[in-house]
Amino acid sequence: DLLYYFMRKSQELLNSEGICGLIVARYFLKAKFAEGLREYLLENAQILKIIDFGNFQVFPGVDVLANIVLFKGEHVDNYEVNVTSLIDDRKSSASEVEAGISRVGSEVFAKASIPVERFKSGSWELVDANTLRIKQTMEAGSRLLEDHFQVVQSMQTGLNDAFVVDRACH
Repeated sequence: DLLYYFMRKSQELLNSEGICGLIVARYFLKAKFAEGLREYLLENAQILKIIDFGNFQVFPGVDVLANIVLFKGEHVDNYEVNVTSLIDDRKSSASEVEAGISRVGSEVFAKASIPVERFKSGSWELVDANTLRIKQTMEAGSRLLEDHFQVVQSMQTGLNDAFVVDRACH
């Protein structure tokens, strides 16, 4: 995925005082195929901030969910990642999101500081400690669908029109 290349190359090009901010596809936070990238960033960079828009379409008409990730080019041990998350991605309008992004702690966005150690295994969960405990408790007593069925995802693209075959194309 090109996203992985740009994130890694951005980190490589930063000097020790440099900060990189990228608008990236949200799936890299949890995707199995992005584990290597997440590990690389944890070992070689300092994640400063992640702005999570959840399922809100930041770019209307583009079928990609976005995050903003800011990181420094040098690794540091034992720090906290500042996470800003859209509280309700289904009810927020574009104007509310735009206004709320500058007013962190408002009714639109919530802020949390997450110890980087929580990111060291698997996907990056962008929730506060209490929410994570509740999630882990629920998962501990649950059976996963993937234990009983093969769960797959087909190809995704941000340009769905590219796959429309009409009379003019045919």
